[in-house]
Amino acid sequence: MLDLSTIKDLASVIAVVISLLTGLYAYFANRSKDVETKIDAVDDRCDRHERRIDRLETTVDGLPGKQDLHAIQLHMASMKGDLERIDATLAGQREGTQRLVTVTERLEAYLLNRS
Repeated sequence: MLDLSTIKDLASVIAVVISLLTGLYAYFANRSKDVETKIDAVDDRCDRHERRIDRLETTVDGLPGKQDLHAIQLHMASMKGDLERIDATLAGQREGTQRLVTVTERLEAYLLNRS
């Protein structure tokens, strides 16, 4: 038969086992909450990365390609030639204008000195 000291010992063992089981349950319950929190954080990061990648793809799709840049380069070279021709024409006109200025100055000087 069970005497009183054996029942006390058995009750203290049961209390220790129950407290160990409660601790283990609390550990695993909180651990799964932490895992869910971490998974949510990873999901948020993945969503942010996906949005950034979408924005980058949209931006890159709008950029000019290799052939577009080559066409721009050809047009710029053509414009450079046109500007050189314009510069040569203006240089000729500048010389003619300078001659007219010289003649006008001579006429003014002559007319002023004559009177």
